[in-house]
Amino acid sequence: MAIDDFNRLQEGDRNLGGPGDRNLGAPGRDNVLRLEDEFDVGGSGRRTEASEPVPPLNYPITVHLNTNPAGRRGWLYTDTGEKITQSTLRAKAKDFLSSRTIGAKDGSGKAKEVYTIKTRLATKGLLQSYEIDFLLNGKVQRTITPTNTGHSLMFTYQAKPEPAEEIPPPPSDVTINVQHELPSGITAVVNLGGKTRTIASTAISSIVNNASSINVTPTSNSAYNHQYTLYEDASGKVVSKSGDVKFSYGKLEKGKSYKLKISISKAPIPADPPADPQPVSTPRYRYEKYTVTEKRTTGETAPGYTKPVLTLTDGEIVQFNIGEGGDGEIEVPFTTQNTD
Repeated sequence: MAIDDFNRLQEGDRNLGGPGDRNLGAPGRDNVLRLEDEFDVGGSGRRTEASEPVPPLNYPITVHLNTNPAGRRGWLYTDTGEKITQSTLRAKAKDFLSSRTIGAKDGSGKAKEVYTIKTRLATKGLLQSYEIDFLLNGKVQRTITPTNTGHSLMFTYQAKPEPAEEIPPPPSDVTINVQHELPSGITAVVNLGGKTRTIASTAISSIVNNASSINVTPTSNSAYNHQYTLYEDASGKVVSKSGDVKFSYGKLEKGKSYKLKISISKAPIPADPPADPQPVSTPRYRYEKYTVTEKRTTGETAPGYTKPVLTLTDGEIVQFNIGEGGDGEIEVPFTTQNTD
C-alpha cells in the first residue's frame, strides 16, 4: 500500500468497508493497529498471519498375517522375540515410529520372509501425516496412509522334505546248498567263511554266511574216490570241480547262491549228467530259469472243449456249430488236434 493511500485513510476521506462494515477511513489508533495486523505496511503486500502445520493423525491400522501352508502359525516380532497370538494385528500408526520386524517360526521350521514395518512423517504444505512402509528384503512392498489403512503379509514355510526312500543294500550273504552222498562212517565238515556244518550219509543241507571262500574236509582218505562239483545255482554253470580228498574255493561272489555236490565212495563215482545246454546270451535272447506252478490241458481234453462240426446243406451253404461269421468270412477256433 502506498504512503499517500495510507494518509488518506487516516484523514477519513475514503470508506473501504461500506455500511455496517469496519470503517478503515475513520481516524483513530484502532484503525492503524488493525491495518498493521493484516498488511505489511512496508510495501511487500504479504499477510503477516503466522500459520502452524497441522499435526499428524495417529490413525489405527490393520495387518492380516497369513501363512502357507495355511495350517501353520508362529508369528512373532523377530527383533524382540515377542509372540503374536492373533492372525489379525491391530495397531496405531505411531506404534512403528521405531521400526519393527515380523517373521514366523514354529516347531517344524521357520518361514523365509521377514518383514520390516516403519512409520515415517510425511509433510505436504501445512499438512503432516504418518505413512507406514512395509519392506521385504530391503524393498518397500506396500505403503499405507490415513486413507488406506490395511495390509496383508504372507509367510511361506519351507516344505517338509520327503523322507528319502531307503534302498536296502544288496545282499552280501552267500548261500551254499550242499547235496552229499557219503558212505557209512564217513563225515565231512563244510566251512563257509568260518561258519561250519558237519554232514553225513545222503542228504541235502544248506549253509549261509557272509563269506568268499568254502572248504570241505572229510574224514575219508585217499583210499576213497572223491568228487566235488560247485555250481552257480541260478545258471547251473560249473564254477569249480575237483577229485582231491579235500575241496577248497575262494572266489565266491557276495549275494549269490551256489550248489555243491559231494560224492565220496570206494567204488568208481559215475560222471555227472551233462548240464542243460546254455545258449549264449545276446541282446535279443537271455536264458532264464523258471518254475511251473500251473497245469494246463489243451486239445479235446481241455475243459469246455467243443468239437467243431462242418455241415453242407442244399444251396452249397456251409455251416459250423461254433464260431462267428460275417458276410465274407467266418472265424472258427481250432487247436492242433482239430485242424484237420
